[in-house]
Amino acid sequence: MMLPASTKIAFVVNDDNGVEPSDITVMLNGTTHTVANGLMVAGSAMAREVSLGGLKAGENYHAVITAVDADGGTDSRDLYFDTFDTNSFVVEVEDYNYEWGEFIDTPVLIPELDEDGIDANWGEDSYNSQEGYIGIDFFDTDEALVPAAHRYRPYDAVATVPALDLVRQKFNDAGGAQKGISDFGVVDIEEGEWLNYTRNLSKWRISSLSASGTV
Repeated sequence: MMLPASTKIAFVVNDDNGVEPSDITVMLNGTTHTVANGLMVAGSAMAREVSLGGLKAGENYHAVITAVDADGGTDSRDLYFDTFDTNSFVVEVEDYNYEWGEFIDTPVLIPELDEDGIDANWGEDSYNSQEGYIGIDFFDTDEALVPAAHRYRPYDAVATVPALDLVRQKFNDAGGAQKGISDFGVVDIEEGEWLNYTRNLSKWRISSLSASGTV
């Protein structure tokens, strides 16, 4: 999630028991922020309006928001975001190699479906519907190619579904949802599975945006 460095972390704490400003904290990349060192708290005890600024450009952030009410009840939330330049070179997770190591340096965004809106679309400058080779371009143990879970690379075992991130500008510029342009993500990656990526770059610093969950 690429956000401008001018963005403020802002949220509301609602609690019937009331919350004191000093009992709200935001731990940002390991540093705890309170009303004593930059956290802004307004509103009533039962509806606190909280904000924190001072973000730096080009950073990955992990924020842990914690509030403790008058009865000692505690609630926490985790936020993950970054302040990278929206023009930064991004390798999309769904754009892994295909055809025995083939790759596209500057892929073009195209609609998910063809002109008839039925079959998966394909373009020689796009990763959409490109087919990879297991053991070369990727390794995945999924044997059932369920269409709903393999929309971007329908011929591969790698599960690709629409991403839940905020829509980035390049997807809007390409036409967005009205033109059938979607951002995709790779899901259900299990231990031992992998994806292979190739790009031509000069100087670089790599940062990864990923998420994991347990049931």
